[in-house]
Amino acid sequence: MSMLRHIHSRLRPGGLLVLALVMPFQPFVEMGPRHSDPTEVLPVNSDGWEEGVSDLWTNVLRPLGFTPVSLSRLPYLCEGDLHQDYYLLDDAVMVLKKDS
Repeated sequence: MSMLRHIHSRLRPGGLLVLALVMPFQPFVEMGPRHSDPTEVLPVNSDGWEEGVSDLWTNVLRPLGFTPVSLSRLPYLCEGDLHQDYYLLDDAVMVLKKDS
């Protein structure tokens, strides 16, 4: 949240932000072979793409003072593991405008 708050504070009124998040949202921090939880958590709790985007809008973006300009669902290719070379996920790519 603090990074989004900082970005919002640096934009001029009407300024645009392009934001992309994989949905469903399941954040973790990868440091070499180790994984850990992030130090900040976005209040996005959902099992699907539509629910995740709705939670992101309701709990994060609208309260911060953003207005949606456009939203797209795009493929996101994720690094694989021992079982699969890669994973195909859904990305929510949005253009947001800072409220005046």
